[in-house]
Amino acid sequence: MNKKHGKNYDSKNMSHCIRLLDTAIEIGSGKGIIVRRPENHRKLLLSIRHGEMEYDDLIQMAESKIELLDELFDKSDLPTSIDKKIIPSLELKIRKLRYNL
Repeated sequence: MNKKHGKNYDSKNMSHCIRLLDTAIEIGSGKGIIVRRPENHRKLLLSIRHGEMEYDDLIQMAESKIELLDELFDKSDLPTSIDKKIIPSLELKIRKLRYNL
């Protein structure tokens, strides 16, 4: 696909990068994890994937999103670390749910 669009960047990787940055912004904004992308965001990701955007514009977009992320997480009340004591019980709970135990 990268050869087909000839933009000289990995379009699949770049679309994943933008998607992950937007997901992190949603988390930092308190919206949680939204798996299904809104239609306008889906169209943007597909246009990136098809090489319809210029590399410099994508880098600028990503840098803007990273700046917003820094601001959001500076203000966020999310914990900066996790309680490692809960991991084993959480893992067990996930496995039980996954395997219907």
